[in-house]
Amino acid sequence: AAVAAEAGLAKGTMYLYFESKESIYLALHERHSQRFFEALIARLESPAAFGIDDMAAIVDEHMIRHAGFLPLSNACLGATQESVHAQTHEAFHGRMFGWLVRAGRGLEQRLPKLRPGDGARFLHHGYALLLGLYQLLGQRTQCAVHARLQAAATGEPRTPQMSFDDFRNERPADYLAGFP
Repeated sequence: AAVAAEAGLAKGTMYLYFESKESIYLALHERHSQRFFEALIARLESPAAFGIDDMAAIVDEHMIRHAGFLPLSNACLGATQESVHAQTHEAFHGRMFGWLVRAGRGLEQRLPKLRPGDGARFLHHGYALLLGLYQLLGQRTQCAVHARLQAAATGEPRTPQMSFDDFRNERPADYLAGFP
């Protein structure tokens, strides 16, 4: 209901497009993931030199500094298979796979030490590591890794832990503001 109100639609209209709250999360996560892959692929296909620092800058901009990316990733990882139609779930994974393969091939062309298939593996494992660190450190409002590094540098106390259930009880409308 909160998402429908935020979008200026009736609740029933929302369910013409989305079968559950989790399918809304999945659509938001896909949209942001698409922006990450589009930025990475555009950078890889440009004639300018590309190195690991360029990769880190794109990850920082699209995943770490975006307050909603990791919480939505976490929610989609744990909730979608039970709450989203199989066809929706498979289509999402198909599009993600296509972007992953294309970006992976671009990395292999730009980073000469990578063998065929290593680029996609590098991206997949890097995403898993980032999401795992987020889950381990347990912060939902900004990237836990970034927050902990900042806290260590400034001597601030540790941030409180949040569980997946705490996030699931949030309203989807709370995360719409992070997605233009």
